[in-house]
Amino acid sequence: MTREANGNVNIFAGDATKLYKMTASSSTWVDVSSGAYATGLDRQWQFAKFGTRLIAVNGTNPPQSFVVGTDTAFSALAGSPPTGRYIAVVKGFVFIGNLTGFPNRIRWSALENPIDWPVIVLLGLLHFFWMRAAKNNFAEVAAYAAVIALLLGWRLNQRWRLRGA
Repeated sequence: MTREANGNVNIFAGDATKLYKMTASSSTWVDVSSGAYATGLDRQWQFAKFGTRLIAVNGTNPPQSFVVGTDTAFSALAGSPPTGRYIAVVKGFVFIGNLTGFPNRIRWSALENPIDWPVIVLLGLLHFFWMRAAKNNFAEVAAYAAVIALLLGWRLNQRWRLRGA
């Protein structure tokens, strides 16, 4: 459910092949799909609201976007978002999980930008592992965090020993 700036309430839903919208003033579902979708029998649409944008995922098709109050139909979410089954918005990030081909992975967007999905950039060891965390299995992230903690701890220990001597 979304609310437009003028107060109108919209309800969204999806089935195996289409996405629909119903307004508070209407009791009929209107097709707002950008084409036919291929939602599997064991899957369902998940929706998350980011500002005025509604993002829908079904684990099969690329994430779909609908800007409330502006768009008349869903379209593929811009950028290079992953395809996944679950979606959530947390503290300015859009998270997509259970990625196609990688059911134990999650990825997230750039801060306050649901159409920017960062590519790994080597800007130093810590930054590299932090950015990589957006694409890896949780077990791998824990291993990277442990390695970084050991390296930083060793480096700080060496620095304090030199200053104390």
